[in-house]
Amino acid sequence: MRRSLAVVFAFLLGVLLPTGLLGQSTALTRKGVEYPEPFARVTGLRELAPGRLLVSDGIEEKVVLLDLARGSARQVGRAGPGPKEYKGPDALIALPGNRSLLVDLGNSRLTEVGPDGTIGDSRSFVEEGEDGFSIRLPAGADTRGRLYYQPMVGGPGRSDSARVVRFDRATGRVDTVARTALPAVNRRTSGGEGNRSERVMPRPFAAQDAWGVAPDGRIAIARAEPYRLDWVAEDGRVAAGTPVSWRPVPIREGDKREWIEGMANGLSVRMENRNGQQSIAFSRGGMRDAADPAQFTWPEAKPAFPAGAVRVTPEGEAWVERHVAAGAPRQFDVFDARGRLVRSVTLPARVRLLGFGQGVAYGARMDEDGMEWLAAYTR
Repeated sequence: MRRSLAVVFAFLLGVLLPTGLLGQSTALTRKGVEYPEPFARVTGLRELAPGRLLVSDGIEEKVVLLDLARGSARQVGRAGPGPKEYKGPDALIALPGNRSLLVDLGNSRLTEVGPDGTIGDSRSFVEEGEDGFSIRLPAGADTRGRLYYQPMVGGPGRSDSARVVRFDRATGRVDTVARTALPAVNRRTSGGEGNRSERVMPRPFAAQDAWGVAPDGRIAIARAEPYRLDWVAEDGRVAAGTPVSWRPVPIREGDKREWIEGMANGLSVRMENRNGQQSIAFSRGGMRDAADPAQFTWPEAKPAFPAGAVRVTPEGEAWVERHVAAGAPRQFDVFDARGRLVRSVTLPARVRLLGFGQGVAYGARMDEDGMEWLAAYTR
């Protein structure tokens, strides 16, 4: 008997925001010129030294060593399924020794990249067990090289919360360090007993927690209800931040279109079981068929922040991207190591935050043709 189970998860990247407590925002200004060649879609960025970057482009399927001052770049490795190749290069995570970990979505593996661009060892981030697939897709690392992720398990059932797990690559030790609230989703099931398909779709602007990793291993968690920033220490102790007042942003037609467009850049995970043969595939842009706003039920207003809203600087500040009206410049609430809201930051119009370096933030400006132009911004 043929049995098929397909589950699609879509994780939206950040949208935009208003600020709560402070009333005013500091506008970031560009430091130097933009890199002279555009990218189709920057999916990962890692500063190796001031102005010297490792950058991945998931659409053009390339990874480059880039020198902003000289305006030059050299491709690292090549696209493909083989050893020392990549397919769908995504996030770049800092490792000790100025090495980087490349998330290779298309090949379902994690690949080390040396500071000179040398492609190193790879290992799968998917493990197959009796209950389905276990997915260890890292969202960050600390200065000791320990990886942090939220496990995704293929198969039926879903909790309303998820663990944040720390994985020590040197010892193999796995620890649960925190829990976060997950967004509500919609499930659609079709087919009969022998050929069943289940599709998991996000609900527009569903409230959820977001988190990021500090270099010292602390976890910054933006709590959705009430909105605040908690810090979780290495031993699991929680320092709860002070709730932040904020003004909900009404959802208009432009916001609906922007949310749907954001789905085109979301992460899709497709798992299938056909007659006992399990398979899994990862990609971005897997939700492009969800283009009709009428198929969704829309709330009246946005929550305080979108999915994936938390970024932590090398100095240990937590930046939380806030929801704003469609087309407005992106804004961030900045919290200190005690969870206090200390200031607010606004990026220039049409600029998306990519990551941080020594005293700078790196951003990508989207032009009218949808291409992205990379530059550093003072912070």
